[in-house]
Amino acid sequence: MERKQITLPIEPAEQIYWSNYYARLLRKTLRSRRAYALQNSPQVVRSHFESFLSALHEARYYPTLYPLALELVETLHPWPTKWGLWEVWGKELRFALEVAQQQVDLKRQVYFFYYLTETLMRMGDYLSLIHI
Repeated sequence: MERKQITLPIEPAEQIYWSNYYARLLRKTLRSRRAYALQNSPQVVRSHFESFLSALHEARYYPTLYPLALELVETLHPWPTKWGLWEVWGKELRFALEVAQQQVDLKRQVYFFYYLTETLMRMGDYLSLIHI
């Protein structure tokens, strides 16, 4: 996934500082979102779901945060599908499956493959289903 790079008139050391700062902030955000999901009902989590998606999308740019992103996806599933957010959640499941494959995490590969195929079946997206 490509991201636009914004070049600021600051020194490279300062750029590294702020990049690391943001990564730490995002790590904290992913952990707090997961804790929030574990401590609240699906209805409460649903009202803040966009913030969960935002954190997951940002985590895609930081491979060191992939494990936390996968934990959050595991924690949230199957709620988004029960909310009817199949297409949006299918994209997150596809990303989670790709990461699990890259990390050679067989158990997660099986789970995310199952979750993704189930979601695609509910959507009636049989063409995508046969090309996983």
